[in-house]
Amino acid sequence: MHAPQLSSRAWARRKRQYRHIWVVGALVLAVFLILFLLPKTPQSTNSVVNAEGAQIPNAIQTHSSTTRYLGFGELPAGIASTVKLESAGLSRQAIIDIPDGETPYGGWPVIFVFHGYKQTVDKFRAGLGFEAAPAIKIYPQGIDLAWQSAPYAKTNESRADETLVLDLLGNLNQSISLNWQKVFATGFSNGGGFAELLACRMPDVFAGIAGVAAAHYTGFATDCYPGTVPILDIRGTDDGVISYSGGERHKVHYLSYKQIIETARLRNHCVGPVLIIPLTPVIMRREATICAAPVRHISVIGGKHEWPGYQGSTSNKAPENFATTEILQFFDL
Repeated sequence: MHAPQLSSRAWARRKRQYRHIWVVGALVLAVFLILFLLPKTPQSTNSVVNAEGAQIPNAIQTHSSTTRYLGFGELPAGIASTVKLESAGLSRQAIIDIPDGETPYGGWPVIFVFHGYKQTVDKFRAGLGFEAAPAIKIYPQGIDLAWQSAPYAKTNESRADETLVLDLLGNLNQSISLNWQKVFATGFSNGGGFAELLACRMPDVFAGIAGVAAAHYTGFATDCYPGTVPILDIRGTDDGVISYSGGERHKVHYLSYKQIIETARLRNHCVGPVLIIPLTPVIMRREATICAAPVRHISVIGGKHEWPGYQGSTSNKAPENFATTEILQFFDL
């Protein structure tokens, strides 16, 4: 049998149908390209940028909308300067160390370094070895030598220490170009616990957190905002102040190293195993795998409640500047 032949009128009608289908298909494809493939225009409510085009974190934008920043003036490079400011109704101060040289493309990275309980910032910063780091170092002083995240801190309820962090960044940004994709925090003991609290409360501000012998008291890391932040935890196994296996101080429980790792793994959505990598005969690295953001723990076997590799340390369990070197590598600085 032969296929029926279309009349010229039927054929013309069929061609018009094909042309209609082709036009509709082309329009659908164009809409798809516009919605999914072409670059999207940033929304002004969430994409405030600095002079270099770097997006300023929402936490900074929100706080700056109700705070007037006067800045710190022209801080000299190559030497540490003490700055004073009013923050959350309190008189606060910090030491700021700006590197020599040209401002890098995208602005200067920033590292907050928080001292431990009952330490003064002047004595704490000496011997850490951050001086040569290619970043602005900020060493704030805690109220009554303490930080939020511990039961003895007077700033827990007001969250004044979080406000101080935002005010330091906001004032510094008035005269110095900051790289908002490279703002980090580290700290020792109580200061390390506060640094890691910042990952909970300000995940859009901080690109990495490192705690050294950090005290993770239960009940303080609450009201966390969604978001992942790379976490590094360093501590000695023979810490007599903040025990490696957890315990209680000031009548409040604090986490063990296993609980700290697991909390970070859950927050950063890690689904792979934890790898154990020897660095030296007495230093072990535990690395979580398949994570939305890195989670790393370093244990110093026999290490005490100290900053491993602290210049002048007498324990000799870690090479000089060990913890600081590991932190800077973790921050990719």
